[in-house]
Amino acid sequence: YQRRVRGVLILSYYYITNNLSMGLKKALGLGGKGNIHIKLEKMQYFPGEVVRGNLLVTVTDPIECDKIIVKAKGSEKVFWQETRYRTRGGERERYEQNFSGSKYHFNEVIPLGSSDKQVIPVGEWVYPFEYKLPDKLPDFFVFDKKQRNRGELNTIKAKIVYTFKGTLDVSGVFASDLQDKAAIVIINTPLEMVPPPLMEKTETVTVCCCFSVGEVEISVQSDKGAYTIGETAKINVKLENRTSNDIAKMKARLIRIFVLAARGHTKVWRTEVQELSYEGCTSGGKLDQIQDLPMVASALLPSTSSTHICCKYIIEIKCAVSGASDVLLNIPIQLSLKPEQLSNNVAAPESD
Repeated sequence: YQRRVRGVLILSYYYITNNLSMGLKKALGLGGKGNIHIKLEKMQYFPGEVVRGNLLVTVTDPIECDKIIVKAKGSEKVFWQETRYRTRGGERERYEQNFSGSKYHFNEVIPLGSSDKQVIPVGEWVYPFEYKLPDKLPDFFVFDKKQRNRGELNTIKAKIVYTFKGTLDVSGVFASDLQDKAAIVIINTPLEMVPPPLMEKTETVTVCCCFSVGEVEISVQSDKGAYTIGETAKINVKLENRTSNDIAKMKARLIRIFVLAARGHTKVWRTEVQELSYEGCTSGGKLDQIQDLPMVASALLPSTSSTHICCKYIIEIKCAVSGASDVLLNIPIQLSLKPEQLSNNVAAPESD
């Protein structure tokens, strides 16, 4: 019986598509053919800029449509799991607790052409559009991986994406709308405008937590305040070792601090993504050196800060004093993607 019904439906479809009049085909949405494509002026924007583009429509058979629109959308979404344990029936069991949150930064429809029903004739048609971005927007960000936390491997999905989706709303019961989507990247501040950070301090060095062996005076400054992933940061470290102990060695560490927030809950992942060792300094000596720190680790992500997602970086300089307490000094930096990395990252994300 089911085979007979399926056969009748297939025959009915072929009858409709091959034998009905053109007028009825159009009424059912079977008569029009074509495609659309969104072309934007560029890929990278700053908040407050105007996005300009064209919706390109190619029609090979007249299409009756209800409307032509472009939807501008900026959104962020997070989802992550945390492993928890509970006791049930006297036995300890493991379970995953899920957290999620989302937010629109903008979500607007840009109408194109006539607001009434229309028939688009055969040909190639161009519908220009523009949209002014809000003055405050977080940087583009996409992360979809499993992250290890206290020995447990948990799913994390976090994204801030910006898209422009063109739709030609085809009339008819069986009609399929023509759609295309393009993504852009938001970067809050031009990288060259981020000032190089400078941090200084003088710290008392102790043994056994309380006996002073002198002081270390240290200053740390990077050559830039923001880098693209793949660059090498040059860190100028100056110090004076006014202790009775040698500084056996120094280390430069790049640390990523990744924070997700949802439903009043916050989760922080602190990951050391790069570490290099350098020469130390003898007791009573001075040091002025450039420490190179390549930004090439696979765990690197662009910096961003928003309601649900924050990703930031610090460079930590560690002075390992022989037989005594270490001296630490941190400077903040920003990371961004290169143009070719932008192309790879914006191709996949969806904002719906």
